Amino acid sequence: MLDQFEDSLHILSFSNDESEAFLWFRLEALLKARHFVEVLHEITHIELQFAHEPETFFATAYLRAQAYWGLGQKHSAMEVMDSVLVSRPHYRAASALLSLWSQQ
Repeated sequence: MLDQFEDSLHILSFSNDESEAFLWFRLEALLKARHFVEVLHEITHIELQFAHEPETFFATAYLRAQAYWGLGQKHSAMEVMDSVLVSRPHYRAASALLSLWSQQ
């Protein structure tokens, strides 16, 4: 993506790839491009599609929290991130994000 998130999304729109890796990558690109409402919308589809995989809850919650934060829903973002940390204290950068958010 090289910090060209809008261009990345444009390029990704030409793909008809429906693989799991592609869908997760697209979600990350949407988040980086600050398309927070679209992230929240896509998360619901991914949760249904990959509900059988235990990692789905944590990955979508992590992204959901960041989207909420981007939308200014700080309390919701912190609650969701905290729920991730209850079960997985070392999940990705969740504790660092929550600590940073708590200071703001």
